[in-house]
Amino acid sequence: MMTGSNNSREPKPANSEDGKNAGLMRYMGLGAQFFVTIFVMLFIGWKVDSWVEFYNPVFIWVLPLLAIVATLLKIIIETNKKK
Repeated sequence: MMTGSNNSREPKPANSEDGKNAGLMRYMGLGAQFFVTIFVMLFIGWKVDSWVEFYNPVFIWVLPLLAIVATLLKIIIETNKKK
């Protein structure tokens, strides 16, 4: 029979600093994902344009723009989720 309280099993009270850091890390992750996606699409567009050999670079403009739109929609959806 155990008497007394075991402090290691009690839930920690919510700390406002932990909530701020979690939110900050969430938005930093979304921002990093945004920039990495743009740079990856720029690289893919550059390679596809050199492979297809168009007179004007089409894919280096179209792919990053599509990535920006898709990532912004994802960020809007992620940030509007109810907790």
